[in-house]
Amino acid sequence: MAKTSKTVPQKEKASSFSSRSAGDKTPVEPLPHEYVPGPLVAWMPHVIPDLEDWVGSWLRLPSMPSTAGMTWQGADGRLRIMVGPAWGRGGSKSAKDKKKKRASPSDTPRARKPKDDSAALLADVAQRLQDEEEEEEDTGYELVPRKRGSVKVSTAAGPVMAKETRPRTEEILECAPSKVPESSGVEDISCHDGQLVVTLHRETFTKSQAELNRCEADLKRLTEERDALKCLYVKKEEENRDLRTDLAQPRKEEAELDEQQNLERIELLRGEVDQIKVDCDRWKENMDRLVAEKEAALAKLSSVEVQLQGIKEKSSAQAKRIVELEAELAKAKAEVGKMKIAADKSIVVYLADVEATQTQLREASDRERQSNDLAKCQSRREILEEILARGFDLSKEIAQAKTLEADARFLVSSDDDDDDEGSQDRSDNNEKPEGKAALKRENSPEHS
Repeated sequence: MAKTSKTVPQKEKASSFSSRSAGDKTPVEPLPHEYVPGPLVAWMPHVIPDLEDWVGSWLRLPSMPSTAGMTWQGADGRLRIMVGPAWGRGGSKSAKDKKKKRASPSDTPRARKPKDDSAALLADVAQRLQDEEEEEEDTGYELVPRKRGSVKVSTAAGPVMAKETRPRTEEILECAPSKVPESSGVEDISCHDGQLVVTLHRETFTKSQAELNRCEADLKRLTEERDALKCLYVKKEEENRDLRTDLAQPRKEEAELDEQQNLERIELLRGEVDQIKVDCDRWKENMDRLVAEKEAALAKLSSVEVQLQGIKEKSSAQAKRIVELEAELAKAKAEVGKMKIAADKSIVVYLADVEATQTQLREASDRERQSNDLAKCQSRREILEEILARGFDLSKEIAQAKTLEADARFLVSSDDDDDDEGSQDRSDNNEKPEGKAALKRENSPEHS
């Protein structure tokens, strides 16, 4: 089976050294035409990133041939992988020993760098190597059965310093068997390793370059935003300072104006309070005077009530008299009923007397009521005149009282005139029945 190898060009080495010496410079990806085919892959420290972890992952692959031998030869400064039939199970055992040795803690603590991208790349490269080895079954090597995806790459690893890469590589070379039988038919698989190295380097470089470009773009964008925000902040701060300066004088003037207005308002309120105090004193005096007048009015009202009580007693006496008269009238009616046939004249006379008496009583009660009204009107007029004399304006009430008094006087005088006329009429009526009775007596047969 034909094998080809590739040599890493010197330009790539120089760019790698420059990128490691100056961390702030971005490494340049070599173009595809710059890769020149050569017999071997040149050994250069730090050319392959994470070479130590890559070699460890390669040694830990479970798909190594059981009858082949593998050794590392670096005498001429080049990395070679030699495969021969003399290396059997011992090779896998030594790989396990190396794995245990790597798992053991080192004597000197070393800083580890994150390699999430390199770990994922190593897993992909290991899977591709397994696929290629399965395709090379026609070479006559006996492959050990294995399961795909069994390679586990540690994702937690620290940064490997440049000065530590060469000693760790030499340690790996020392752990590998140094003797290879010359009759084993050594075959050079450096072409496969070179392709793996180039692929790994290219993928790592591409991802690092993309991540770096993205970070630079983000940094540039954030820097521009920060500068813009700074400019905006400075501008706003200057505007705020100018506004504060402009607002200071109006605020001061407004405060002085408010203070002056408050002082004027306080003086005005003090004057109003003094005026209210004076009004309160005057109202208190008026209240005291009104209380005295109220007491006097209550005394007069009590006297008027006494008079009214006397009038009520008189009215009750008159009512009793009326009752007595009604009783006498009933008695007279009874006597008249007994003597109806013989005393028609007497009945008429008595009826007339009763009617006249009732009329007199009614007239007397009306006169007494009118007299009482007149007395009330007079007393009210006197009270109102007295109140007017004290300073109260009650001219309307006095005029009304005088009008009522005049009406009462007119009614009393008219009642007296009616009484005189009624007495004359009653006397005439009494004379007429007596004349009629005399005429009847004269015309009666007994008289004849």
